[in-house]
Amino acid sequence: MFRSLRTRLTSTFMIAATLLVGAGTVALERLITRATWGPLDAELLEEAETVADAIRNDDSPAMTVLERIAGERDAGGRKFAVVFAPDGSVLARAGAMPPHTAPASAADPPYVFGVGDDVDRYRIASNPVAGGKRVEVGLAVHARAAALQRVRLALATGAAAALALLGMLCWGITSRATREMERLAQELENVEAGSLGRRLIERRTSEVDRVVKVLNRVLERLDRAVGHLQRFTADASHELRTPIAALQARLEVTLAREPSLDVYRDAVCDALEQTDRLRRLAESLLTLSRLDAGPSAVLLEDVDLGTIAREVEESLEPLAEDQGRRFEAEIAAGLHVRGEPALLKRLLVNLLDNAFRHTPATADVSLRVRREDDTAVVEVRDAGGGVDPETLPELFERFRRGATRTAGSGLGLALCREIVACHDGGIAIESTAAAGTRVTVRLPAAAAGP
Repeated sequence: MFRSLRTRLTSTFMIAATLLVGAGTVALERLITRATWGPLDAELLEEAETVADAIRNDDSPAMTVLERIAGERDAGGRKFAVVFAPDGSVLARAGAMPPHTAPASAADPPYVFGVGDDVDRYRIASNPVAGGKRVEVGLAVHARAAALQRVRLALATGAAAALALLGMLCWGITSRATREMERLAQELENVEAGSLGRRLIERRTSEVDRVVKVLNRVLERLDRAVGHLQRFTADASHELRTPIAALQARLEVTLAREPSLDVYRDAVCDALEQTDRLRRLAESLLTLSRLDAGPSAVLLEDVDLGTIAREVEESLEPLAEDQGRRFEAEIAAGLHVRGEPALLKRLLVNLLDNAFRHTPATADVSLRVRREDDTAVVEVRDAGGGVDPETLPELFERFRRGATRTAGSGLGLALCREIVACHDGGIAIESTAAAGTRVTVRLPAAAAGP
């Protein structure tokens, strides 16, 4: 229960309100008590001092003073005045004196105290006199005490009522504030994987509405991610099904034919080709899956891009010679970038492999790696027949192949785009029927290592 935001807010507010109301009530009670007893105590002390002065001056009418003071009814109650000897015996008195403890010694300063119960309560002022005597003047104050008790009860009742009202008010306000959150939670519970296209409605509370806007953006990203995942899964399953079906069909046909060395050799060669296609497709899918995890999945380090480009050139030269193709490379030395060597090598291999695979053997292919200001530029150009301009934007999509529909998974350029994005770079493709196709990659250059 105490995990509820409404309960926590109300509890915190009530604790603060109880402290404030309690402090205010106590302060007000003390103020009323002081206002009730202060003037009366001052009057009693003054009268006790008057009697003490008469005794000090050895005034013969001291008894008259006692009787006059005891007979006054201005304060609204029975009054008495008494003079105590040093041993506590009564020397003189006027008025009915209530039972109380023995008076203080003459050495004590003047003070006021109360005796009795709520029914018969007295307020008494005590004043010392020379010679060890002591004067007391008292007044019956049960009416005032009862009134003060009623005031205290009224203060306590009012404080309790105020706290109850504040508690209900706070509960109502927090309930109204959290009701928006409850409705939002109910609306989110109805959002499922198949209904990610739904959006949460705006709220009247600005704080909750901000949460709604953030959640709508999250739902939008989830919707795109799920849609992309569904399309990717469907395309991947289709691409994997094709070589597997071809491999199975080839093996079944081979088993149905008359056994011979040539038949088995052809079957094994075809199986190896399909297996290699499956291997390359699986590697591409695994790499894409890692890159989809975000830039944190890429381990960046200082890399000599020229060295990687030179290794790729040397590995592809035999293929160019077999095809009788002219392959040129112009690679700048000492060009460093921040990246992952394996991914950068995969980037160059994919770009050149596309150029070799999708152009005639008579078409020239070139690789240029150079520096432009703070940018490392990789340019792969071929002199083939070019690509239809309408299909250029689709070439970077996954499982999209060009119009020639040559063998391949359709993941080469898509993988290149993801690699470049994880390295904070950019990739562009241009193609014309007369000049062929050119792919340009730009990566942030880094200072050369020591």
